[in-house]
Amino acid sequence: MPKWNDILRNLFGGKPGPPDNQPLLHEMIERSETEQAAFLRWVGSPRYRNALEAVYEAFHLGRNGENLLGDVFYHIDNPSTKGFMLHYREEWFTPGEFTHYFDHLKERVHSLGYKLYTSDVRGYARKEHAETIERHYLKPAWRLTDGQKQEQRFGNITITLHRNNDHPTFIKLLCHPYADRQFTEAEDFEEVLGTVLVTG
Repeated sequence: MPKWNDILRNLFGGKPGPPDNQPLLHEMIERSETEQAAFLRWVGSPRYRNALEAVYEAFHLGRNGENLLGDVFYHIDNPSTKGFMLHYREEWFTPGEFTHYFDHLKERVHSLGYKLYTSDVRGYARKEHAETIERHYLKPAWRLTDGQKQEQRFGNITITLHRNNDHPTFIKLLCHPYADRQFTEAEDFEEVLGTVLVTG
């Protein structure tokens, strides 16, 4: 993974770049063999189990609290979007392990019958920092029901990893159900949470 803040600094030398909403750099995510091996080592380590347990505990604390935006675990629940935001904690993850956790969430969503549509990374020149956003975008495996509607499961699922100056800040997982009548009603988001946040 390139050091995006160095690239952006070299491109603009501190001068204003394009508008904030236009990425300066965009490429597909490709994990090297070294990165894939590091992921497998992490998944087989006690640190993996400890991190999952810490996230699970933060999930429950956030659910029963005031759900403030600065919380470690922030629940997102509105009519068009369900999901959560997990802020980076260096007590739980190294920066590399947070990337592994991002990929781990993608694997968990796969287990719900989802297919990876795209994985990409975008780089932005903000006023105070360089921001990168890695994204896994997954779609349900379409199946027709007896009523000839397409089964949407939970809608499209997007997982993003945000970094400022190459330092991880948060991961966000969002489900966007389809409102179109050609689709079945979205299933309960609790099943997504139960799958992606399970500690075992």
